[in-house]
Order: sequence, then C-alpha cells, then structure tokens
Amino acid sequence: MSQIHHERLAWDSARTVVTAIEANYWPWLAYQLGERIAPELREHVVDSFARLNNRPEQFSAEVGIWRAVLTDVLNTRPHTLTVLADLMTETRNLMPVAV
Repeated sequence: MSQIHHERLAWDSARTVVTAIEANYWPWLAYQLGERIAPELREHVVDSFARLNNRPEQFSAEVGIWRAVLTDVLNTRPHTLTVLADLMTETRNLMPVAV
C-alpha cells in the first residue's frame, strides 16, 4: 500500500470539497464528513455553502480555508487519513464532472 502525504491529501480534498459544495452536493457532503470524520465539519460545509452562494470568486479562498481545516483534522486525528481519502474518492465519483 502506498503512503499518503497529509498535506497533499488536505490540498486535494479541499479542492474536492469546494467543488462538491459548488455542485450542490453540500447536504450529502456535510452529512458524510460529520459522520465519518468529525461532527464539526458539518457546520464548516454549511458555512462554505453560504459564503460561496452566487460568489464564484470565493472559490480559491474557500479552498484555502478547507486546506487549513483538513490539515488540522489530519494532524489531530491521524486515524482519519484513509477515511478522508476514501470519502474524497467517493465524492469525486459521485459528481458528474471530473475533479
């Protein structure tokens, strides 16, 4: 099994999360992140949705916010690394457009 780099996973996952929120998968994603990773991530998804609502210029800033949040989660809960990687693969496969 190959080793997963925390920072790379956080960065790739941040882009996937924000893309999913923009694609209106945010209710599903909020539930999945909250159940599988950390309950407080539900609120982060809802907050991101509110900030992104009709403001596509906010995309890069949201990716940065999510990268920081996910880096913190991975550093404080290293057991979630594989769970996050699997969830992001599932999220990318769920969306009709490749991320």
